[in-house]
Amino acid sequence: MLLYHGTFRANLLDIKRYGLGAKQRKNYSFSLDNVVYLTSNAEMAYDFCECAEEVSDYKYNSGIIVLGIESTTLDYSKLYSDANMRTEGHSGCYIYKGIIQSSSIFVIKSPAIVVGKLLQLKRVPSYYND
Repeated sequence: MLLYHGTFRANLLDIKRYGLGAKQRKNYSFSLDNVVYLTSNAEMAYDFCECAEEVSDYKYNSGIIVLGIESTTLDYSKLYSDANMRTEGHSGCYIYKGIIQSSSIFVIKSPAIVVGKLLQLKRVPSYYND
């Protein structure tokens, strides 16, 4: 199963170099430190970035990228339900208390299209727009 993370194109160089979660960037005042936010829904990952509160115009205008992570590559002892999501039952939102290696990350073009592995792409399309 793929889990998804929304980010901005301006963050990709650091993600490629250090992995996801190695350099913290908060999109909301209530975001936790030292975690990666993941969801089971690609659209939701995009939406979280689209309505981000604490992002510079430069970063926001760089474009939204949705990344996919195969859940089997994660250490499940570091994966928790996201307490910020107050829904009945399972929200499909998680926090990961670790670094996700860039070699395990895919780029998602739309909910049904996996473009390829992040480290193998010369050009990374924005979600929906390219």
